[in-house]
Amino acid sequence: MAGAAQPEGAALPRVDGGRCVHAFTEGASCRACVDACPWGAWVLDDEQLGGDPERCDGCGLCAPACPQQAIEVLARPVRYRVQGREQAWAACRPSGVPGGPGLLGCLHALGVDTLAHLAAEGVGQLFLSRGDCDRCLYRRPVKGWGGGGRPAEFDSALAQVNALLGDQGRASMSVTWLSPEVWPRARDAAAALHRPPGFDRRAFFRRALGEVGTRLDSAPEGSPRTARQRLPSDRGDRLRPQAPRIDARDCDGCDACQRLCPTGAIVFRAEPAAYVLEADACSGCGLCVDHCVPGAIRVERGTRRPQEEVALDSARCPLCGMGFHVPAGSRIDRCPTCRARPHASRLFQVFD
Repeated sequence: MAGAAQPEGAALPRVDGGRCVHAFTEGASCRACVDACPWGAWVLDDEQLGGDPERCDGCGLCAPACPQQAIEVLARPVRYRVQGREQAWAACRPSGVPGGPGLLGCLHALGVDTLAHLAAEGVGQLFLSRGDCDRCLYRRPVKGWGGGGRPAEFDSALAQVNALLGDQGRASMSVTWLSPEVWPRARDAAAALHRPPGFDRRAFFRRALGEVGTRLDSAPEGSPRTARQRLPSDRGDRLRPQAPRIDARDCDGCDACQRLCPTGAIVFRAEPAAYVLEADACSGCGLCVDHCVPGAIRVERGTRRPQEEVALDSARCPLCGMGFHVPAGSRIDRCPTCRARPHASRLFQVFD
């Protein structure tokens, strides 16, 4: 597919290479950004993951697809506080809305994390405008999108966030769809009515109207925060978007999962020995699944009862004398190194 012509003023995504799972290990299978891009701007080969800026038009569809939040789209919804209620305004470029605050490449770039961030900041109303998604080139099924599927769906992302809000007994985020002709005028009217917290009327009239819009904060530094962490709840059976689960019958205690997990969703606890699973920290990146040789790990989606820990028994290898641990009740009697490299095949006679 030929690359897209870059619209004037389109902002290319910003990438934090340190968060990408391919920076942690060569064995990562994630290709979410590659599959999400309608123009083939992301390229993944045996040596590297790279982007072609000449093919990217800033649509932003790669950002919600990335489980590690390694991709940041600079175009964001614009937020206003009107009559004490937080609003977010966004429109897609294909709709024909002229430039200005809140104009995005594609509304489907509003993924679960962005919507959860808005909800955590108190936004309860979304005012949106979009073109005909069924005819939009951004939504055209392309090779790599799983049988003609699409990499990001705003309606699905909103449903997930509203499910998390409902799980806490909080009101859902509402959406008001406006035509491309009406949306800019309504947005500008909201900007004129904007009253930030602690509003001072005299200070307001000393400002230009163009300065009153507040944009979504950039992602925090460090490990990416999941939607569950943005919308915390005290309920024990609360809904988790994703959570790791280990089958103790297949696990061999090699520790690869907890060593590779970039968010600390799987950690080893010494006393009492166990793998502790933190569902709220799981980003769903799949590194643990990629590197689990016996296939003992999976990532569950939308669960209320995630696995919390896997108890471990300590043992000492009879071949090398090294200590190791395996799930309680396991019949494994050798350490991971000796299981992988049989000693008998390497022995030779020294004394007669």
